[in-house]
Amino acid sequence: MQYACVARIIVLVAATSAVSLALGVVLRGFGSVASNEGEVFADASFWMPMALAMLVTLPMAVWDLIRFTNRLVGPIYRLRKAIARLSAGEPFEPLVFRKGDFWHDLADEYNALAERFGDDASPAQLSPAELQVEASTSRESVASGAPS
Repeated sequence: MQYACVARIIVLVAATSAVSLALGVVLRGFGSVASNEGEVFADASFWMPMALAMLVTLPMAVWDLIRFTNRLVGPIYRLRKAIARLSAGEPFEPLVFRKGDFWHDLADEYNALAERFGDDASPAQLSPAELQVEASTSRESVASGAPS
C-alpha cells in the first residue's frame, strides 16, 4: 500500500515537471535566458510554466487523492455496517469489497468469523470471552488457509 502512495507522488511530480518543461519551451521559445541571474528570477516567464503546470496537474492530484482515500476508507465503512447488522441479529451476508479496495483480508476474516457462528448462535448471544475465542480461531483458520 505504501508503494502505491510513493508511485502516485512520483507520477504527479513527473507530470508537473513535464508540463512545466513543455510550457517553458513554448512560452520562452528556444532562445537564451536573460544574462543576469537576478533578471531570470524576476522574469514572469521563468515562473509562469511551473504555475501553469501546477494548475493543470492539480485536478489530477485531487481526483487521485479522493479515489485513494475511498479505497482505504470505503472497506472499513462497509465492515462497520456489516458488524452492526450482524450484532443486531440480522442474518449473515458475506462481506465483499470492491475490486480495487484495500483490506480484502479483513473481509475474509469477517466472513470466516461470521460463518463459524452459523445459524445456532448470533454474535449478540455470545459473551465477550466466547467472541474472543471465536475471533482467534477464525483468524488462525484464515491465516492457515484451512476451511472453517
